[in-house]
Amino acid sequence: MTPSAHTDPTDPPYPGSDDPAGQARAWVARLASGEIDEAELAAFDAWRRVPAHRQAFARQRELWRALGTMRDAFESAPAPQAAAPRPAFAARPRRARSRLAAWGLASAACLAAVVAAAPILALNLRADYRTGIAAARYTLADGSTLALDADSAVAVDFDGRERRIELLRGNAWFRVAHGDARPFRVDALGGSVRDIGTAFEVSRHDAYVRAAVSEGLVEVDSGGAAPVSVAAGQAVSYPQGGAPTAPQPTATTDIAGWRQGELAFDAVRADEALRRIARYRSAPVWTLGSFERAPRISASLRADRSDEAIAAVAQRANLRVQRLPGGALLVRPPAD
Repeated sequence: MTPSAHTDPTDPPYPGSDDPAGQARAWVARLASGEIDEAELAAFDAWRRVPAHRQAFARQRELWRALGTMRDAFESAPAPQAAAPRPAFAARPRRARSRLAAWGLASAACLAAVVAAAPILALNLRADYRTGIAAARYTLADGSTLALDADSAVAVDFDGRERRIELLRGNAWFRVAHGDARPFRVDALGGSVRDIGTAFEVSRHDAYVRAAVSEGLVEVDSGGAAPVSVAAGQAVSYPQGGAPTAPQPTATTDIAGWRQGELAFDAVRADEALRRIARYRSAPVWTLGSFERAPRISASLRADRSDEAIAAVAQRANLRVQRLPGGALLVRPPAD
């Protein structure tokens, strides 16, 4: 493969060998996409062994990390106040106004895309295992099994004292190898799930974490209250910095059902069901409006038939679905 070739979409996405900075930018963008495969990761590792490449990548990574500060500034900035009409702008010819508006929209869209990419990039650079639109299974260094749902990521940190995994995004299921005396724990949103001889799932949502036990026992420590023991057939959840719920019964057959391609919903909000299904689509699903009054979803749907699953949720909750260019979907709650 020639480094400057761009005709084959499977080629690593870097320019010619005389442009390390351009190569580094391309690798940063590829890593941020979340779609890089094992062959590309091996190519990236080989590329980064060259000192000049390693230095260029470090510089480009710091530039992208700096975007997080810009994103925070945008999020904390007050909403702009309405300004008085500006006659100079109003007096411009219609064509000039249209051109300026187009440039403004394009610039805003580019800035929004770059700012939104910053946290995704940082997460993907931290992840040791991550998935795209399909679930995957891995064997860890200690012999434990890790199953990752679609659009999920973990960082692994095994040392001489403990086996620690951080769930960065999505859902993960573990079957822990017990020929190892080191404690095994999974961290998420400031809390942890410690294995006490078991198989279990940990799910990270926007504002809370859920742990469900298939076999054995775990101890859930949210960091905000006393730890809670959770046995097989039970599940708990906790918000960041808050106390965990009391253990609730759950069917072990429903725990990490995505490993068999099943998505089980039990009285779940329609927009939450859509977010879970969207993990399995290459094009995004956007929700607009409040789904509080929409009927909740109880169903078992196939992850490998994501569009059929979305159609089923839309039909049951009377949602309005609009297909956009590129396969993206815009879903709104029922009209009043």
